[in-house]
Amino acid sequence: MIIYIAYFSLSDYVVSITIAILVILFCAQRFGTSKVGFSFAPILTMWFILIGATGIYNVFKYDVRVLLAINPKYIVDYFQRNGKNAWMSLGGVFLCISGIIHINVIVFLCNCSVHRT
Repeated sequence: MIIYIAYFSLSDYVVSITIAILVILFCAQRFGTSKVGFSFAPILTMWFILIGATGIYNVFKYDVRVLLAINPKYIVDYFQRNGKNAWMSLGGVFLCISGIIHINVIVFLCNCSVHRT
C-alpha cells in the first residue's frame, strides 16, 4: 500500500517573490526614500517582533540556561583558561562578522565594475 502525501512548499516561489519585491521597490523609488521607508517600517517591525518572539519561545521551550551566557564571568573564565587561543578565537569571531560585510562590499563593487559601460 502506497500513501501519497501532498505538501505545499514556499521554497519554489522564493525567487519569484524576491524579484516581485525588488521590482516594486524600484518602481516606488521615484516617490522618495522617505515614502518607501515609511511603507516598509510596519513590515520590518513585524519581522523583528516575530524573530524576537520565536527566540523567546525557543529559549523557554528548550533550555533557559542558555541565558547564563550573558554573565561576563564566563568570558573571563574562558580567557583565563585559554590565554592566547581565546584571543585568537575572538579574533575569528570578529573576522567572521566583519568578513561578511566586506564580502558584500566586494561583491557589490565587482558587480558595479562589471556592469559599467
